[in-house]
Amino acid sequence: MNRRTALETARTGPALIAGVPADAVDLDALIAHLVARGFEGGVSIADPETDAVLWIHDGAPQESWFFEATGTEAVLPAAAGRDLLRQVASRGGTLSVVVGLPPLPAGPAATGDRAAEETPDAAQRVAAAARTGTAPGGMPPQGGNRAVPAGTTVTMEPPPHPWPEILSLFVERLARLRGRKLASRFLASLERALAPHGGRVEDGRVVAPPLPEATWRRIVETACASIVAVVGRGFVDAQIAAAEHALRQTSGAGEGR
Repeated sequence: MNRRTALETARTGPALIAGVPADAVDLDALIAHLVARGFEGGVSIADPETDAVLWIHDGAPQESWFFEATGTEAVLPAAAGRDLLRQVASRGGTLSVVVGLPPLPAGPAATGDRAAEETPDAAQRVAAAARTGTAPGGMPPQGGNRAVPAGTTVTMEPPPHPWPEILSLFVERLARLRGRKLASRFLASLERALAPHGGRVEDGRVVAPPLPEATWRRIVETACASIVAVVGRGFVDAQIAAAEHALRQTSGAGEGR
């Protein structure tokens, strides 16, 4: 699943805010409020030129995705992404807040059948637009005369998530909320997805060697496919986010003792 599709999938799920005028919202206050609530999801703004989303995760704004009408894509870290989101909001458009994280793509090849070149040009171009107050499509290319290829994606990989623990808690929640039969179906699919990478499921717990975040994303997406048709993408995303939040709360309590 590419980033564009992942964003559209997230928008089909539950929303705290849907389609309000972006220039009527205090974006910084909204983001601060969502972070304070422990929200997991995205702040999305779209106008005819740009479609953008800032993902909030692990108690802070994380990466931002930007899609230009010209076909250029960029993935920016939180600070640069927030700056450009403000610029997009100042032009109007509509703002939505979607609940839950999508199945995040795993690198440049995720943008489509044609693998994109991994280069900082697109990110520099988009961030420059935020600083100067101009639309990214009107900026000259960075780095001399090098042109930015359409569809270019710059990937900033976040730190690895503790996926074995998250998935183990997710299975517990799935069994409690939707029954052990569905939880068993998910575990069987998860075990098949883990096997090529040396992982397994033991007594309902996930056991796996250290794996790259991109690999975990593919494993999770593959395993979840077996139950999404039954419970829906929104439910799956919300329960994974809840499992991660519970794990973070437990870890924080342990550190405080």
